[in-house]
Amino acid sequence: MHRSRTGTVIAIVNIVPEAAVVDPAASDPRVVGVRRFRERLASEPRLRATTFPTVGCQRYDGFSLAVVVGPAPAARPAVAER
Repeated sequence: MHRSRTGTVIAIVNIVPEAAVVDPAASDPRVVGVRRFRERLASEPRLRATTFPTVGCQRYDGFSLAVVVGPAPAARPAVAER
């Protein structure tokens, strides 16, 4: 993320495992991972993101798109050892 520039588009596919992401009782590790991923996207102030569920016969349907809307934070200068 720190190397992404303003305007970078990030696409993530197969992000809605069997629609279980919206089921609060679902504890499948894949579902938990997708939830954590979405939480991380939401907590990143430089991103605007959304997820699109798609209709189909695949077990994983949907994709997320995120756009970097702000510049990367300035790098901190290295601290010299004494």
